[in-house]
Amino acid sequence: MGKRLLRWRSRMRRISLRERGRIYRLRPGRARGPDSLDGCWLDSRMFDRLMAFDRSRSDGAIFDWRIDEARVGQWVGVIQISGLLLELLPKIDSTGDDAQEGVVLARDNLLVMLGEAGKVPLRSRDLASLGTRKAELHETLITLFANRLKYELLRGSDRGYISETANLRVMRGKLDISRHLARNAARRERFTCTFDEFTADTGLSRVLKATCRMLLKRTRTHEAQEALSHCILLMDDVSDEADARPLLERVVLTRQNERFTDLFAFCRLVLQQLSPTAAGGKHAVFSLLFDMDRV
Repeated sequence: MGKRLLRWRSRMRRISLRERGRIYRLRPGRARGPDSLDGCWLDSRMFDRLMAFDRSRSDGAIFDWRIDEARVGQWVGVIQISGLLLELLPKIDSTGDDAQEGVVLARDNLLVMLGEAGKVPLRSRDLASLGTRKAELHETLITLFANRLKYELLRGSDRGYISETANLRVMRGKLDISRHLARNAARRERFTCTFDEFTADTGLSRVLKATCRMLLKRTRTHEAQEALSHCILLMDDVSDEADARPLLERVVLTRQNERFTDLFAFCRLVLQQLSPTAAGGKHAVFSLLFDMDRV
């Protein structure tokens, strides 16, 4: 399984585009122009696959679709579909002819903007290392999230009281009379009780753990993999959720767990943009996108 995943990743085409850049459909017999930060070419199958993804989004289209052409809108971030990883970067003033230098500068500027806007768990102490980063945007975001979460979990995991109901041999909390009579009419040694349990298995912790497991499948960097694995180990007592999205609206942030606020916001962003197929463990679609008009 691991070798197949590595081969799948090695075959993936990686493209970086700036805001307002264009994607052209390459039809048989059509002359192909050079790829750049302002335009690239995709074969018809990949072009249609990207179009299908865009039209399935609930947050609105990313591209302005025309005949054999798509123009990037105000969105920036990463789109990963089968066979393609497309990085959308903000448009910045040109610094010269070095395209790679422009990509790195655009990534760094975007990360700073997202950090200032509270969209990613980026602290001021992390800014110094961004200038030398060459990793793709999503790899940097995953690494920042993983390292920050590990730091917070080592300080202490989120804990809280959760209401539970159980059929016990001794009284605990309050007797749930209706359930007790239904279950224990002939079992006088049992008591159906409702009680509050102080636990680390909170809704917030389940969301954090589910996000870690999902991102672990989608990162290639050793630093991120190591940090995410460490976080999962630190949350060993937390239940695993196949799909943590229903928990997002039930998480309550208080003064006791407010240090996880920006981490939870990033989890929400990641999980809400996750496709149903990706939630099931496949790598068909993954996106991490930000609306520049709101940033």
